[in-house]
Amino acid sequence: MEQIKTDATESGANPGPEQSQQQNHEASAINPQPIPSVAATGKRQAFRDLKRSLTDEELANPGTQKLILEMLSNAEDDRDECKIYVERFHEVNNRVGILSEKLRANNLIEIMFTIGFGVGCAIIGLSTYFWNSGNLYGQLCLTVGGLLAGVFAGARIYHSLKL
Repeated sequence: MEQIKTDATESGANPGPEQSQQQNHEASAINPQPIPSVAATGKRQAFRDLKRSLTDEELANPGTQKLILEMLSNAEDDRDECKIYVERFHEVNNRVGILSEKLRANNLIEIMFTIGFGVGCAIIGLSTYFWNSGNLYGQLCLTVGGLLAGVFAGARIYHSLKL
């Protein structure tokens, strides 16, 4: 066990106080003062945690200014493309609203037709029950049922031709 500890200290695995001070001094010489940085944004996952910062000297460089202007121009072009999609979205959204209202009206007409035609046919069916009784109820049921079924069928045909 003692032999393992001495081998580790000889190989430098456990640095002594002199080595750690020397490493701290080297690290401070590489990066003498911290530069404030801004978090990176974008779609690339590899650059997500990368910090970006520019000093005043770097910003004064004409190459940096050209790159920033190029990026601004690209962003404005992307914005202009998005404006086209926004306008098209609003046009389509209005059209969807109009068509959904037409569909709702069409569904209402279908429901009215179904109820009116069903009731008319049911009354026609009742006419056979009253027909042999000798009174006018059978003829009345046949007439009213036929009128209801005919009117609602005609309304549906008229509506379908109007569209």
